[in-house]
Amino acid sequence: MVAATRDLDIPQRMPVSGHSYGYPVKAGVRIFKRAMVGITADKLAVPVGAAGCVAVIGLATNAVDNRTGVDGEVQVRVDKGVFRMPFAAAAPSNIRAQVFALDDQTLQLTNANGALLAGTLDAIDAEGVWIRL
Repeated sequence: MVAATRDLDIPQRMPVSGHSYGYPVKAGVRIFKRAMVGITADKLAVPVGAAGCVAVIGLATNAVDNRTGVDGEVQVRVDKGVFRMPFAAAAPSNIRAQVFALDDQTLQLTNANGALLAGTLDAIDAEGVWIRL
């Protein structure tokens, strides 16, 4: 193995537009704009932390209210990517660590208390903590 001794030409794939997906929303739930969204075993979108949530799928593009509707009556657009999110306990040594969501806005470094894998800690800079969902 030899360390770099000159500038490297490494191709990069830029994110493609369209990293957003539509999901039918479970009856009786409200999803807030830019809150983390999860999915149930029945493939219905719910706020992360809601009963039946089995996986984190991204951030809601917009607010959706299906509290008085039936399953799938409305859809929520969910973005995937890298987002600056509140995360007080993060340190530079945590970069690339797995990050877990306890609810639709709370992240932590362990899967304690039923937290679901949300993604990875991508970066920490002067603006805050960046999470790849």
